[in-house]
Amino acid sequence: MKIFTLLILNILLGCSTISKNSPSSSIDFNEDKNQFFFSILIENKKAECFWDTGATTSSLAKNMFSHLLPLEGGKVVSTFGNTETQTKVEVANIQLGNINLQKIPFYLREKIKGQKDCVAGLDLFQGTTFMINFVEKKIYLGQFNIAKMYDLIPNKIIILPVTVENEAVTAAFDTGANYTAIDKTIIEKLGHKAIFLEEIPGKDALGNSKPIRLFRLDSINVGHVHFKNILVVEADFSLMRSKKADFPLVFLGAGEISKHKWSFDLKNNKWNVE
Repeated sequence: MKIFTLLILNILLGCSTISKNSPSSSIDFNEDKNQFFFSILIENKKAECFWDTGATTSSLAKNMFSHLLPLEGGKVVSTFGNTETQTKVEVANIQLGNINLQKIPFYLREKIKGQKDCVAGLDLFQGTTFMINFVEKKIYLGQFNIAKMYDLIPNKIIILPVTVENEAVTAAFDTGANYTAIDKTIIEKLGHKAIFLEEIPGKDALGNSKPIRLFRLDSINVGHVHFKNILVVEADFSLMRSKKADFPLVFLGAGEISKHKWSFDLKNNKWNVE
């Protein structure tokens, strides 16, 4: 079971271009056990994608896209601090709804979650405005008139200011995470407010068995929305924070974010939740 997503820190976005063919469109997505999937066209070939807004660079299944010429090797650093070298390739043309993406870098991976063809990361949405309606299971692309928009913290992933039991921290918006994950330093600081529930079997980034500690929190505030009675997992982000001081202490997972409608303007760094 995936608890929170791999974060890819060495992204290559400068060579990508985005053009909108019409004012708006929508992408249907499917949900299975707090995991989200949708289809895109990659060089005119339909690809089923695992949707992961916590990934800064998208990935392709090696067995399906091995014909693409490599650009360079790159290190992929996970939230556990494990590193591995993967081949980077460039995709000439991608159709995301009615948005055409060109010259997008991807990593080739042996396996994709859910046995899909690709991981669709946030890089595919950079420079766009999109709305996620989890009830309708649609991603709307285009310009929207939204009454109240909050400032988005500039980053290569979606970082939001939140309060956890009145503790102000930053949180990543992560469709690739089953649960909301919170760094152990916050869990410790909360004391009795973080109610320990149990340990469940899990795995680390190397695939080794590692128990996962589950807690229950009373509240997390995101914008004007209050999450209540939240199930969270304890995480250790110390290594990542030693490399990147602004690494978020919270990852908002599918269990919470799927209860609301979200809007993001990644061009002007704005967001909203309903």
